[in-house]
Amino acid sequence: MQRQWKAIAAGILSIIAGTWGVMAGVILTVITSAYPPAWIRLTPFQTVILNRLSPLGAALGLVAILGGVFALRRRKWGLALAGAVCAAMIPPPFFLGALAVILVAIARDEFEKPSESVPPAPPVDEEPG
Repeated sequence: MQRQWKAIAAGILSIIAGTWGVMAGVILTVITSAYPPAWIRLTPFQTVILNRLSPLGAALGLVAILGGVFALRRRKWGLALAGAVCAAMIPPPFFLGALAVILVAIARDEFEKPSESVPPAPPVDEEPG
C-alpha cells in the first residue's frame, strides 16, 4: 500500500489537540488549586469542579499525544485511533480530534499489520505406546 498523507495529518492533529489538553489541564489545575479570589471570579463549587476535571483533560491530552506519535509512525492502529478519540474529547479544539478520528479510520490500510509474535508450534510426533 502506498503511503499517503492521511496518517501524518491525523497524527499532527492529535498532537496539537493533545498539547492543548495537557497545557489547559495543568494550567487550570494550578490556578484552581491556589484559588486566589482576586484572580478568578468563580464560586468555590465551580473551582472544585474545575480542579477535579482539569487533570482529566491533561490525561486525555497525554493519550492523544501518544496516539498522534503512533499515527505518525504508522504503527498500532488501535492506539492511534484511541488517541484521536481522546483528542476529540478535549474542548475547544475537539474538531481537530474529530478530523483525526476520520483520517485515522480512513488510513487504516497504511498502518503496519501486527506480526505474529508467537511462532507456530512444531507438529507433535506421536509415539506408539
